[in-house]
Amino acid sequence: MDAGYVRQRKAVRDNRQRVWLRLTRQGKAACHGHLSALRAIVGESDPAL
Repeated sequence: MDAGYVRQRKAVRDNRQRVWLRLTRQGKAACHGHLSALRAIVGESDPAL
């Protein structure tokens, strides 16, 4: 299932398959939402996190 959270790029370099992964805007928003929910569950101990 593709939620559109990750962008993938593939290439061959030096006879090796390379794969680059990057979060999309939607992926970053989902990640921040999940982190906020987890912090609400366990409590935030360090405001810098």
